[in-house]
Formats: sequence, C-alpha cells, structure tokens
Amino acid sequence: MRSFVYQRDAITGEGGRPLSGDDLADFVNRFQKQEPAGGQDAGAPSDAADDQDGYEATAHQEPETARAGAQAAKDKRSPRVDALVGDPLPGPEAATADDPVLTTADRYYLGWKGYQAEHGVEPTAEELSAHLAQHGTYGRGGKPVSPANLRRYFLPSRIYNVWAEHRTASENPDADAVAQHCTSQGITGQYNKPITTSYITEHADEFERRWQVLIHHHAGAQH
Repeated sequence: MRSFVYQRDAITGEGGRPLSGDDLADFVNRFQKQEPAGGQDAGAPSDAADDQDGYEATAHQEPETARAGAQAAKDKRSPRVDALVGDPLPGPEAATADDPVLTTADRYYLGWKGYQAEHGVEPTAEELSAHLAQHGTYGRGGKPVSPANLRRYFLPSRIYNVWAEHRTASENPDADAVAQHCTSQGITGQYNKPITTSYITEHADEFERRWQVLIHHHAGAQH
C-alpha cells in the first residue's frame, strides 16, 4: 500500500522519505476529523466539479473548432466545377410541373445565367456567391452561399443550358443529340469524360420540370 501510494502520487513523508505506516494512519485520522458529518455540502461545488466542467466545456468546443477549420480548408481549395457524369443533380427537387415553384437549384441557375447576361462570361463560384447575395439569395444563417457548394451546380447548369436549346425546337429533345452538343461545346464530366446519352435520359424529367417552372417564373415577372 505504501509503495503504491508513493509510486502513483509521489507522496512522501518528512524529508522526502517514503511513507511509513504511521504516516498513513496520521493522514487518515486528520482527514476524518476535517470532513463534516454527512459528507460535503451539496450546494457547494467542489474543485473536482469545477475541473470537470472546464473539461466538458473544452470537449464540446473542440469539435466546433475542428469543423470550422475543415470548412475553411475546404473553401480554400482551388475551384473545381467538374462532377461525376453519373452523379444526380445536386439538392432535393421538391417542385414538379404541376407545382411550379423555384427550387434552390433553380435560383442558383437563374443567378448563374443572370451573371453571364450582365458580364458576358461565366462566373467563378466566388463571383456567383456575391452575385446571388446582391440579388437577395443567401445560404444558411443569412450568409452568402458557400462557393464550395455552388461549384457542384456548374456542370448540371451547363448541361441543362444545352438541353434547353434543343427543347425550344422539340418537346422531346433527342438525348443523343444533346450529349453530342455538350461534347462539341467542351462540356465534360470529371476526368474529361464525355456527357453520355444515358445521363441526359436519366435527368430529362428534371430538365423538363425546370423548363416548365422557368416559363411560369418569367411569365410572372412580366406582370
């Protein structure tokens, strides 16, 4: 017991000598005399409780700090607009042709088109974020939309743009013709993979939904 206390807590007797049996007995007697009857007052926080609270506060703050650092690192990455050709369009699309309501993706697309109409070039993700904010479109917490998030919408917007050109001439655009048109304009997926006919076919319903929603949107804006 004496050896355990000495090795674990480095508690020694007078002059730095190891504890004796008498030393331990004296410590126990003094502790019992100092401890109030019934134990510690429940209303008074102990030093141990203070230490524990401090530890818990730090433990809960660290994940937030880590997430903030991870987000900052993510936002500093070089711009990238490519996506996997087989990826679904970003974001949930709740609206339908029977319920023509602009979705988040639709608003990003309109901002993307609006910027090009004003400046004559496609915006970077940072420029699009600022443009959207200037026109009243914000992300969570009322802050500008994250450029890292907006980059995911660039490729689908380009493909839809080509599809829409074909839609003006036909109610059922030919998927193969749209895919070839994308290739001729240099629109490719990740690793420069060509946009496939199957991709166009897979997203045809979503493209048609947006087409109908934008018709209603533009018609409403003219009134």
